[in-house]
Amino acid sequence: MVIYTKLDWIQSQARLFSWAQSSGFDLVEASTAVADPARLGVLVTREADMNNLGLLRQNQSILALLPIRDEEVDGDVERAIKYIERLLPERPSVVLNNHDEGFEHFRFQIARSEDRWKLIEQLGDYARGKPVFETFPDMVKTIASELLTNAFYNAPQDENGRAIQPDRAGEVAFVPPRHVDFSYGDDGTHLWIRVGDPFGTFSRDKLLDHLMSCASRDQLVVREGVGGAGIGLFMVFRWASELLFVFEPGRETFVMVKLLKTKRMRIFDSQRAIFEVIERPKTDA
Repeated sequence: MVIYTKLDWIQSQARLFSWAQSSGFDLVEASTAVADPARLGVLVTREADMNNLGLLRQNQSILALLPIRDEEVDGDVERAIKYIERLLPERPSVVLNNHDEGFEHFRFQIARSEDRWKLIEQLGDYARGKPVFETFPDMVKTIASELLTNAFYNAPQDENGRAIQPDRAGEVAFVPPRHVDFSYGDDGTHLWIRVGDPFGTFSRDKLLDHLMSCASRDQLVVREGVGGAGIGLFMVFRWASELLFVFEPGRETFVMVKLLKTKRMRIFDSQRAIFEVIERPKTDA
């Protein structure tokens, strides 16, 4: 495991270096490191979103982005260390290793696009019963709507990579055993949402290109019924406490979003997401 860094103050570098050295991890400057696909790594960084996403785009071996805030240096460095300590060679995922299915959760298999609306409303009602700020349930519903809509309308594609049903006002129905997996729950600290589609047409590079495009804009405009711009995914990226994308080409794409439960919007807004992007090798069907 390699720890790539983009930090420019001595105290945090020193703390991270001493820990990495005692734990047997290599600590290297991200901008000078040569990507080695055989050596997976995480990025501990204080850079802006655009720069961080660009580093992930350039270096395919970086699996996780662990951001450091200027106003929370010590706490965020310690958080990064704790997350890295949880990684396992056979399961190199920060978010999944910090996710216990033993907590409260609900799971659904959806084959018709119209069925998603009732479940989104149920999720909103579920969120309203938690200790959260007033607009939190609407944010949760927006995230679920974005992920489910992508699964039904963006994931099914023809041989040229075009959406089979680009009109999001039309109904989509999958033939069994194909379906969209939708689950949500509460791990004690976060409310989480997970969505998986059975197509695997999305990719790490496409995701990062979308997010980088949005991060470079001064103003984002969301238009109802129009997909493909990546704005909805960028909103998810900004709202998440922890965010995981796993891509299996030709088989599955799944997304897990974890949102911090808090009654204080200021605390929620001050977060920077722990962000993972994992692309598994393509396997023959």
